[in-house]
Amino acid sequence: QRLRQSDAIGRYGGEEFLVLMPDTDIQVARTIITKLLHQFSQLKFFERNIEFTASFSAGISCSQDWTSSQECIERADQALYQAKKFGRSRVEVFSPVAIDNSEKE
Repeated sequence: QRLRQSDAIGRYGGEEFLVLMPDTDIQVARTIITKLLHQFSQLKFFERNIEFTASFSAGISCSQDWTSSQECIERADQALYQAKKFGRSRVEVFSPVAIDNSEKE
């Protein structure tokens, strides 16, 4: 409900979703997804009279930087794993430098 009509969202794997945001600068995409993360983490859920909250991690990659859509998805997936590694509940933009440094650790 918070995305534009031109954006598309769908399940991509078990617990992963893919958001396509055409004609969106990577920093604007990061701002939008970060805002979604903040808003989502404020929601209260109820199950069997137990209240809880949830969050998500996100990885972002720009299609203009890669030669194929599959390569773009793989880079976003790598950024997602970085977000999980750095503490979860965060948004990371793919950076080859960040990936190289984490592999050395």
